[in-house]
Amino acid sequence: MLDEHTAEIKRMYVSGDARGHGIGRYLLHHLERHAASRGATQIVLETGRRNTAALALYRRAGYLPCPSYVVGRDPRVNRAMTKPLGSSSP
Repeated sequence: MLDEHTAEIKRMYVSGDARGHGIGRYLLHHLERHAASRGATQIVLETGRRNTAALALYRRAGYLPCPSYVVGRDPRVNRAMTKPLGSSSP
């Protein structure tokens, strides 16, 4: 799945006291715009299945589940997600 047109988001994190202020949405939007400006046509990411806040953020932003793109990842622990970047994306 990873190629020259795919960007990967890794280690995006907002500290506990800063949560609930839209910072995660802002960071995600900024990363998507930056990836698109560099020629990416899709973004992939992984998060833990128990990280319900992150999963909800990504779903609200239009990310969909996808097969793991990292060899050896346990789908019972990790959730891979993807989002196409196009003219209607940020």
